[in-house]
Amino acid sequence: FTSLAATCTKVCSTPPTLANGDFTVKNNANQYDINTVLTYTCNSGYRLDNSATVTCQASGQFTSLAATCTKVCTTPPTLANGDFTVKNNANQYDINTVLTYTCNSGYRLDNSATVTCQASGQFTSLAATCTRVCLTPPTLANGDFTVKNNANQYDINTVLTYTCNSGYRLDNSATVTCQASGQFTALTAVCTRVCSTPPTLANGDFTVKNNANQYDINTVLTYTCNSGYRLDNSATITCQASGQFTAFTAVCTKVCTTPPTLANGDFTVKNNANQYDINTVLTYTCNSGYRLDNSATVTCQASGQFTSLAAVCTLICGEPPIPANGVYAVVKTPPIFNIGDQISYSCNNGFILQGTRVNTCFEHWFV
Repeated sequence: FTSLAATCTKVCSTPPTLANGDFTVKNNANQYDINTVLTYTCNSGYRLDNSATVTCQASGQFTSLAATCTKVCTTPPTLANGDFTVKNNANQYDINTVLTYTCNSGYRLDNSATVTCQASGQFTSLAATCTRVCLTPPTLANGDFTVKNNANQYDINTVLTYTCNSGYRLDNSATVTCQASGQFTALTAVCTRVCSTPPTLANGDFTVKNNANQYDINTVLTYTCNSGYRLDNSATITCQASGQFTAFTAVCTKVCTTPPTLANGDFTVKNNANQYDINTVLTYTCNSGYRLDNSATVTCQASGQFTSLAAVCTLICGEPPIPANGVYAVVKTPPIFNIGDQISYSCNNGFILQGTRVNTCFEHWFV
């Protein structure tokens, strides 16, 4: 025979099996040299735990296989404009793992924020959506918008309405709108310092008002009193930069106006405003050629009305004409000559009367 070159080499056969996995390099004869190392991997949807290798020993036996393949979930659902918060490098998640999603800045998370890894190796359906919103509305010095939400997130087309703090007036547009871009429109509103609620004046008021009862700095309000009252002290106040009006000193004092008129006479002391303090006494006199009968005075009462005027001016004749070198004798009672009174003339010694002896008062004497 020819020389025998064949040798029998100790090998390992039948490597350990791995449920839901396998080793990566095989040979057709399923025979592995001593010291051969087999590396195991798990099927898709499983994670390999413990050592991934076994070694063919000199005894022809493989070392024990410690590896196990654990069912996991992979590839969590994606969320447009958001993501889940805790990841691992292998993107493998144990059964019952809960992933929580959040949205990117400028988006609001609606619906459930979580998915759970099920025993099937599939995640539950993701219901969450990220909706475009506006954040951080514009701020308004000395004012604010009226309706807020806790998250400070506002849907597209939301309109925010601004108001000013007390003591300020809102000028320009009061609103901003959340646009599709996630940005609010520009805020043009400004809050202007004003004075409000001017002082009230008993029995009077200021003359020019506005509907909002708001008055610009340096506005001057002028007060007047109701009919039957006189304004004392300063009639004006000014709106100051502090938003407060200057001190108000005006008072309306009850007076009497329009004293009674006396035909053919008048009272003796007047004032330009024709306003008379309570208890003022007016004294009347008659025009020349008239006699004052009854009380000559009226008094301004607390009611603002004068007492009734009893005085009347009665027409009389003045001193009768006296002829030269003559005298007159009173036929009726002197020294006041009323309408209808008569006098009789006589001449001094040595003179003869010519003309009518009797003169009668008819508004005036006949000459």
